[in-house]
Amino acid sequence: MPSLVPSRSEARAVESEIAAINRPPVAEAREALTYWRTRESRLPWYRWEARREARVMASRWRERLLRARLERWSLQALAPALMPLARGRGNLGHGVVRWLVRPQGLARRAILLTAVTVLSAVAALVLLVVLAAEVVGHLV
Repeated sequence: MPSLVPSRSEARAVESEIAAINRPPVAEAREALTYWRTRESRLPWYRWEARREARVMASRWRERLLRARLERWSLQALAPALMPLARGRGNLGHGVVRWLVRPQGLARRAILLTAVTVLSAVAALVLLVVLAAEVVGHLV
């Protein structure tokens, strides 16, 4: 009487078949990425929600393409380190630009300029303190 519980090799074979079905091949990911990039570039500026959707989908397909290429080359271990690079410019920079060009942008630009100036001054001060400590250390 055959066993109802699959052996380890049978279970692994089934798992690899399921993974192959769920994994997008490189060609499919490349086509989808091209589609979403083209869609974003062709949409008019006032269709900002559709453009955002296209950007998000392009980012997802860029990740899937990278994942598919890494799997093809058996380099899945590198995926966690490379995924942030595949995500692209992200929404942080886009949000800052949007924040600056709103009608209250002049005050915001002044705040941003002040913040950058203060951070630069603090960085310069820290650099001077470290340099002074190095000079005093060499003199003693």
